[in-house]
Amino acid sequence: MIVWNKKIKVADSVFKAVDFALKEKNIDVDGVVDYFNNGKEQGALLKIFDKYNPEIDICIWAYLPAERDCHNQMEVLIGLHKDCTDNNLWSSVVSTKVITQNRVLDLKYEVRDYIVNTIISRLDKMYEIKKWKRKEW
Repeated sequence: MIVWNKKIKVADSVFKAVDFALKEKNIDVDGVVDYFNNGKEQGALLKIFDKYNPEIDICIWAYLPAERDCHNQMEVLIGLHKDCTDNNLWSSVVSTKVITQNRVLDLKYEVRDYIVNTIISRLDKMYEIKKWKRKEW
């Protein structure tokens, strides 16, 4: 039996929620979720690929830090493809945001919203996403 680390399960559930939120907004991205473990920190990495320019691929790491102030604290790092190492770790120049909540579910939703808003703002800068409503049939 394979036992998944709780830290990886939490990060994975956040990225599943991100995927669902993007689908609800009719935003289609080409990406993959991968995992990392450097011996101290374990979590998930979302790589969003650009079809024409791999230099601007977005990499988003999410994990529960080993040394955190409270149980419900998650760290999110945002970078580019060049910031991602071969073993899915990050360089020291990525932007970091620490999110803390009282409840686990609130933490998951706040992290999801932060990641979704970051993705939309980055894609909007690159491609000017059109805001449109779905036609009623």
